[in-house]
Amino acid sequence: AMPWCVLPGAHDDPEAFHEAFGDLPYLSNRSQPGYVFDTEDVRVIAFRTTSGKGSPPRFTSAQSEWLQEQLVVPSSRPVVLAMHH
Repeated sequence: AMPWCVLPGAHDDPEAFHEAFGDLPYLSNRSQPGYVFDTEDVRVIAFRTTSGKGSPPRFTSAQSEWLQEQLVVPSSRPVVLAMHH
């Protein structure tokens, strides 16, 4: 089976997005700037850069810290960074 994930973008309404996909375990922590999962071939870091429908991309120091913490985790797989804005 092909792995898949959802990641909100700048044209998504945050409340509607959460209502539609909020039951997915990796989206349960809305305060976290993203999530990480591994497939057989790659590690995916899905990183939110939007703050709501129609908002420009954002990249705060807290997001930078979280991303740096994820990038230093050792992995034998290539890392794919996914952003949607």
